[in-house]
Amino acid sequence: MALVLLMGIPGSGKTYLCRKLKEKFGDEICATFSYDDIFNDDGFMKYIWGSEYTDKSMLQLYDLDESTNAHSERKRCENRVREFLKIKLSTENIIPPVTVVDDIFYLRSMRRPFRRMSKMFHLPFLVVVVDVPLTIALERNMQRPMKRRISEDTIRKINQQMELPSNDDSSFIIYQSTNDLQPLVEHIDRIRWKKNLWIISNNIRSKISKENDEISKDGKWMKLELDLRKCISELIREKKIGKNGDVLAKIKKNLYWRIRTKDVINWDMEELKNILWKEYQS
Repeated sequence: MALVLLMGIPGSGKTYLCRKLKEKFGDEICATFSYDDIFNDDGFMKYIWGSEYTDKSMLQLYDLDESTNAHSERKRCENRVREFLKIKLSTENIIPPVTVVDDIFYLRSMRRPFRRMSKMFHLPFLVVVVDVPLTIALERNMQRPMKRRISEDTIRKINQQMELPSNDDSSFIIYQSTNDLQPLVEHIDRIRWKKNLWIISNNIRSKISKENDEISKDGKWMKLELDLRKCISELIREKKIGKNGDVLAKIKKNLYWRIRTKDVINWDMEELKNILWKEYQS
């Protein structure tokens, strides 16, 4: 089993490469995750920012602004992949799969959680740097539908701040769209068949169990975040709030931390929605 990260600036061709890898390996072997898709899987960003949601959500997702929500969103994406890996690791007698994660990963801190996952689960780990000239990435971005475009300034900032893996790191490959895809496919195919020590190691299973206990509490607060998102989505739709949804987003953030600080055991969705609506009206 192999864990593969695709990193590169917006417009570099990561999503296209992700799709081609899935075609080569097939759905039964290759599972793909896109941060863009996970980040907006409940439609919250679209409700809050409307037609401008893509660029603003990208700014937060790419950590180009200071936001607690941005950090929690990235953690949610990481947890989604981690939980998937655990399910695969607990399945016996399966053909070693390939898990591909598509994101810009331009900071080492963004890649670090996945490297830790690979070490903990004893999985082969690979970072594929999808390399493309900045001018081409900008051209591709302009060819996207307006609502999916990212500002040129954002792309330039990401390109400027890109932290590449070190040259002595054997777990990364530079890939360009002009390259033959087959050598990359063959390399991933080789590493996915490496013997995973988790199969025979009680110590690894113990670590997985311990992490499950830690994640269960994180999962509680993740559920609160998602429940609050759903409440806001319903309020925006029911009350026809429109562009003032960003006010609700700020109220949601404050309510989230009040509940978390008090370590509330459980909550009621209708009650959450009533609190949000009352504070919005005040």
